[in-house]
Amino acid sequence: MEGELTDLSDRELERLAYGRAVIAEETVRAARAGQELARRAQAVAADAPLDGTADPARASKTDCPWWRRPIAVAGAGILVVVLAAATVVAAVVAAQNAPPAAFAIFDRDATQQERQLRPVMQSGGYLAPLGPRVLDEIGYGTVVAWLPRPAGTLRQTEYDGINTRQGPSQVCVAVIEPDPVARALVAADVICSEVAAFAEDGVSLTLRGQGGAYELAWSPEGAVALDVTITEAQRTAMEPGFRRAFLPGALGAVPYPQDTAALLYDEAGYVDTSIRLITPLHDEFASAASDEMLIAFVGREVDVAGAETVCLAVVDDMSLFELACTDENTIETVPLRLSVERGDVQWTVSWTGEGEIDAQGSSRG
Repeated sequence: MEGELTDLSDRELERLAYGRAVIAEETVRAARAGQELARRAQAVAADAPLDGTADPARASKTDCPWWRRPIAVAGAGILVVVLAAATVVAAVVAAQNAPPAAFAIFDRDATQQERQLRPVMQSGGYLAPLGPRVLDEIGYGTVVAWLPRPAGTLRQTEYDGINTRQGPSQVCVAVIEPDPVARALVAADVICSEVAAFAEDGVSLTLRGQGGAYELAWSPEGAVALDVTITEAQRTAMEPGFRRAFLPGALGAVPYPQDTAALLYDEAGYVDTSIRLITPLHDEFASAASDEMLIAFVGREVDVAGAETVCLAVVDDMSLFELACTDENTIETVPLRLSVERGDVQWTVSWTGEGEIDAQGSSRG
């Protein structure tokens, strides 16, 4: 850098020394330029050549700038040295307080996707006045970062740098996944780190969600590396298909599951059955059909190897009245349907490969 400065003209050095310095590198360069100006001023005062060769033109000082005139050289030299020392100190302080380069993502406007993710963070109870910003996506997850509001400060609406008085003290990352039960996006896992620690080493951590273990490395310079490990059980949980109907909260519980399982074995030869009551349709159906229950179940036929069987049925405590079944591969593309007539109502129940169970009742009159 010093070699470059000695090749510059005085006017160019003036612009560097007294111009506005924003980043730490510019501040240090300004200090170097001031030192070079002071060196040249001292050389002129001593009538010494700047480059080791005689220059008669330098004998006349009347046309020189004030800081190069002999009468002011001593004061100018001291002033420039003081200014240089001050700018060096300022550069060190600025470098210490400057945000990591990785935080530049908070300077740009949020994308449409990021604006849609903001309510997800808020519904999870996370304050994200600066963010979220998407770092990367993989598998079922979207990994985001944000700067939470520091305690005891006003809410920030724009990123204005990090310093010890008003900047966030932490940086947080989260993995956002779709919740198969709630049918909504959720922040599955959140980890926060101190900004000072991030500025030194970045973060290298594992976010754990329903859809996998997400290995994240995010450097202070902004480089992001993301990988995911997904087990077969996690893949099934995230993509339950027709089994979505058996997730918690989707359907009701059969009052006496062991008795109903025994009935399905005795009447239809099914074992290892998982049974659910189709609600709220069951309540309406039962009011018109005595103690009958409308159920959905998955099971295996006795002594038959292969895919599981998916069924809709009408039963009571003692009997199996209606039954419609298909195999687990077929239902992925062709919905299972069961039609039941009770009184003046024709009921049509369907079960799709996405796990949606729907029922419609229409009067035959």
